[in-house]
Amino acid sequence: MASGPDLEAFSDQAAAWKEAAEDLGLRVEAPFEFNAGKAYHCVARVEWFGSSNGVLIARMDDDDISEMRTAAKASGQYMSAIAPGAYRSYDRDHFVATLDDWAWFGPAELTPPWYTGTPWGH
Repeated sequence: MASGPDLEAFSDQAAAWKEAAEDLGLRVEAPFEFNAGKAYHCVARVEWFGSSNGVLIARMDDDDISEMRTAAKASGQYMSAIAPGAYRSYDRDHFVATLDDWAWFGPAELTPPWYTGTPWGH
């Protein structure tokens, strides 16, 4: 893992996304290694949200965050950087609101029944 992120918090966040996957019927890889000429360690990757290639969930405190964002964009990936203290435990309403904000890019017939597509603050 790149230096910077607190390993315990990183592990908690990956576990919370695994729990979200089970509860919400998501396809999640957590933790996730993103390779773009260099390996970047992400909290998770959620399929079909954020872009047709899914969303990479990184930590704001990762030393490589700017470089990772550039690499993700260049490879057609959407990346969201979360705060070190955020998403350390699974809260269904909070995770659903986040996923709604990132938007669904998957096939219509696979859209989760809980998905509303309502962005933050609306």
